[in-house]
Amino acid sequence: MDWTKILLAVLTIIGAVITGMLIPWFKSKLNAEQLNKLDYWLRIFIAAAETAFGKNMGEAKKQWVIERIKSLGLNFDAQAVSDAIDALCRELTAAAVINTDVVVEDKTE
Repeated sequence: MDWTKILLAVLTIIGAVITGMLIPWFKSKLNAEQLNKLDYWLRIFIAAAETAFGKNMGEAKKQWVIERIKSLGLNFDAQAVSDAIDALCRELTAAAVINTDVVVEDKTE
């Protein structure tokens, strides 16, 4: 019996499992961690921008937040970050964390 061929077959199967299952799983974990990190910093920077800039400075606040994200070395698509800022601002406004003078309509009814 040739153990070399059996060992090579087993190693080939293990390699296929690692390539097909483990590597995509690790990549998805990294992406989830990166997204959590982005969410964390966006919340902090949005609140800070709200305090620093005040009312009617929406675009300036957004640009400041985007620059702060870039300064951390977090590399994300600019449109995705912009959309995330818009969504978080709406969420934080609805929760009365920012823009406490703005009334958000509930459109789910």
